[in-house]
Amino acid sequence: MKTFKKIIYILMIAVVFIAACSTPEYTVDFPEEISLGTTLVYINGEERNFENNSWYFNNSDSLEKITITFFETINGDEFSHQIGGTIYSPSENSDLNIVDSKTKEAGFVNVFFSQTYDEDSDGWEYKYCETKDDYFKLDTYDPVNQIISGSAQLRFKRVKKHGAPDGADLEKTLLIEIRFHDYYEVK
Repeated sequence: MKTFKKIIYILMIAVVFIAACSTPEYTVDFPEEISLGTTLVYINGEERNFENNSWYFNNSDSLEKITITFFETINGDEFSHQIGGTIYSPSENSDLNIVDSKTKEAGFVNVFFSQTYDEDSDGWEYKYCETKDDYFKLDTYDPVNQIISGSAQLRFKRVKKHGAPDGADLEKTLLIEIRFHDYYEVK
């Protein structure tokens, strides 16, 4: 009987964890091609007004990397949101391994979602929540013309509010879908 109770307990914990990362499924119909200079970001099925800011640099541990960051401001500067990732040893037509840690290996992308309130205060804190449907793909990596394009589907869950007020129009779990085709800056 004790074994049965342990199994039930473990199953209940698994269900709670999976439910914490689940988001409703949204269908976003991205165009097959997007023009250079375009970034499309959807959060829980709603198109948002994010701008792309990407840069490339070769760091001290000899791994090339590109950092892609998408910015959005709401209500003037009351709230700002940042979605991003650092891609190590980028290559064209690659499916990247997604992590939210500081893994510095070729073929990995470290992802994050953050919020700032009132220009400099920490807003709600979100953590990447890995699911089997998530992806981060790099379609174009052109070091000669400094162009990068790709797409991503990522899920994040809120872990802290840091005292920031409601009003940022964010749910507890986020499904973020991105298409980008833009230049990057060399630093």
